Amino acid sequence: MTWVLFRKHLYAPLLVIVFGAALTAVWLAPEERRLIVALIAIVALLAPGFIGRMLLRDLLASRALINAGAYEQALGAAQRFLSDLQRRPWIRHAIWTQYGVYTLSVEAMASNNGGAALLELKRFAEARVMLEHARQADPAYPIPIYNLAVIAKLEGDETESQLLISEAAARGFAGGQLDAIVQAVGEAYARLATPRSNA
Repeated sequence: MTWVLFRKHLYAPLLVIVFGAALTAVWLAPEERRLIVALIAIVALLAPGFIGRMLLRDLLASRALINAGAYEQALGAAQRFLSDLQRRPWIRHAIWTQYGVYTLSVEAMASNNGGAALLELKRFAEARVMLEHARQADPAYPIPIYNLAVIAKLEGDETESQLLISEAAARGFAGGQLDAIVQAVGEAYARLATPRSNA
């Protein structure tokens, strides 16, 4: 079973079991200890996510900045995270406190986010390097493959773009809906092929 399938099909039931166990512990606790057990359960459920967000701050910021259209800042955040990961490789384990659909490799995520920011900045050669790094960090991660398909399309290599789209779909991108991926590549192409105004 791939990570994509695990996250899409088993992660939610696993969360229900964990939360159910916490609620059961509170419910089964003696009346006089129920408040203490509830507080311990709340801390046990929330603390890992908070700590994970602190450790993965620049990784999470890089994605949010891309979504906000702040591509230079997103690239900086992704590069800071990759640099931090070199100094403190143990932070890669903080991903277990977060929710990600396609990969558990924070190196692959940060490289993809940096590549996506460079793609939006139309710095295709640099984007390709970061996206290939993401692909090497986790070969099953479909998002950098999708981004490479956009670059191929922008550079006029329709055959390569279609091959990459098929590869991304085979790895679970967009639930395997090839038409949705093709549409998304077309939209990205239209957006990126339009010259930016300096206004």
